[in-house]
Amino acid sequence: MTSIKKSIFKIIIFGLLLSSGNAQSKPYFLEIGTLGGAWSDVKGISGDGGTVVGDSTTTSGKVHAFVWRFKGKMLDIGKSNPGPSFATAASVKGDTVVGWASPIDTQNTNTDLPFYWRGASLNFLKPLGGSGGTGRAWGVSGNGSLIVGESTTSSGALHATLWNIGGGAVDLGSPKPGSNSSAFAISEDGSTVVGLLDLSQPLVWRVNGSATQMETLPLSGGAAGGIAMGVNVDGSIISGFANTNGVYQAVLWTRVNGQWAISFVDAYPIVEQGSNVGAALQGAGFYGVAGVAGNARAIGIGGASWPAEAVFADVNGAVAKWTDVNFITGLTPKPLGRKLHLGIGISRNGSAIAGASLAAPGLGPDTSRGYFIIGLSSMPVPPSKKSPVHISLEITCKAPCFSVPPFSKEQIEKFKQWAWRSDLHETGPKLLAPRLRLMMERQMKALSSEISH
Repeated sequence: MTSIKKSIFKIIIFGLLLSSGNAQSKPYFLEIGTLGGAWSDVKGISGDGGTVVGDSTTTSGKVHAFVWRFKGKMLDIGKSNPGPSFATAASVKGDTVVGWASPIDTQNTNTDLPFYWRGASLNFLKPLGGSGGTGRAWGVSGNGSLIVGESTTSSGALHATLWNIGGGAVDLGSPKPGSNSSAFAISEDGSTVVGLLDLSQPLVWRVNGSATQMETLPLSGGAAGGIAMGVNVDGSIISGFANTNGVYQAVLWTRVNGQWAISFVDAYPIVEQGSNVGAALQGAGFYGVAGVAGNARAIGIGGASWPAEAVFADVNGAVAKWTDVNFITGLTPKPLGRKLHLGIGISRNGSAIAGASLAAPGLGPDTSRGYFIIGLSSMPVPPSKKSPVHISLEITCKAPCFSVPPFSKEQIEKFKQWAWRSDLHETGPKLLAPRLRLMMERQMKALSSEISH
C-alpha cells in the first residue's frame, strides 16, 4: 500500500471513530512519530480526542513542542523559539495548546516561561513576579481562555497560577506561609483547578463567580501525601496519586454532599493483562479521568518495577476493572516491539487515550515514542457548561487549609527515587519528574537548612 493510500486509510478510520463515539468501535492503535529525532513524549490530549501534544527531538537533537492531529500530521510549534519547548495540554478542539519553553538556547530550567499557542508562534505568559521570573503552564480550559500552572512570585516562591489570556496572571496562592504550590489541570468548564502543595498535599480550587475557594483534598488509609493530577469535564471527579510508605497508589476524589471523598482504586487486580491476569498493582497512579461519579474511566501508570505499564480503570460504583493498555481486547494493530508504559491523556468521553511507549526489552534502543489509541467504549459526559472567558479571583481557604505535615527527609528520598525512575534512560524529560522537580529541590533545600540549624 502506498504512503498516500495509507494516509487516506488512516483519515477514513479516524474520521469514522471520532464521529461515531460508538461503544462497538474497534480500538485502533497508532504510534506517533518524531520531529526527525530519536524520541517523542506525549503529555496531553484534547477533549475531543483529535489532538495530541508533547515534545520531541528534532534532526538536530533539539527538543521542540509538537502538536499531532489525528490525520497524522505532526507540527513543530517550537521551531521559531531558540530554546527547548514542551507542550502539556490542549483545549477541547485542540486549537489552544499550552506548555513551557526557554526563550534562549539553554536547558537551564531557571529560564522556563509558560506559553500558549494558537496556530502561529508561541505567546509567552508573564510570571506572577513579572520579568525575570519563571513558570510553566500545565492545563487549559475547554475553550482555551484559562490556563493554569505555576510561576515565581516577587519573593521567589513558586505559586499555583491562573492566567486569563489577555487579562494577566492570578496568584492562586499557597495555604501555608513559605510553601510552594502548583496547578496541574483545570476542568473543561473552568470551575475546578487541581494541584499540589509542596510535595505532600493535594489541592483543589473551586471557582464560583468572582471568588475561588481553596481546599485540601482528604487523605486516608495511612497515606502520607498525594498529588492531584487530573479532573473531569465538570470538576466532579479528580484523579491522582497517594503516597503510602513510599509506594504510590491510584486514587479518585469525588464530591459527596459538598465534601470531597477519597477512593483508593488500586486495591483491585488487573483483570486483562495477558499472562499476568489477576496480578495486583504495586505503585500506581492516575493522570487523567473521564466520565461521571460512579461511572468513570481513569488512565495512568501501574506496576512494581520500571518500566511500568500504561493502565486504565473503569470504575463503576465500588467495582473497578483494570486494563493493561498493552492488552486491550481487539486492539488493532498490536503494539509489537513496544511496551506502552505511561497512560497520560484521555478524551472527555474516554474513547481516546494517549501516552508514551518504550522498545520492548531486547527489541531496540530504549527510546520513548508517543502513542494514540481511539475507539474505546464511551463514558457518560456531564452536561456542558460554558467556560468563563475571564475570571477575577478572590482566594479564600476552607479550614483546615493544611492538614498533612510536609514529608520527612527520608520520605522525600523515597519519593525522589520513585519519581526519577522515568528519567533513568536518556529519552528526554518524562511527565512526572518535570512537574515535581522544582518543588522537590526547594523542599529538600528547606529541610537541609532546618537540619543544619
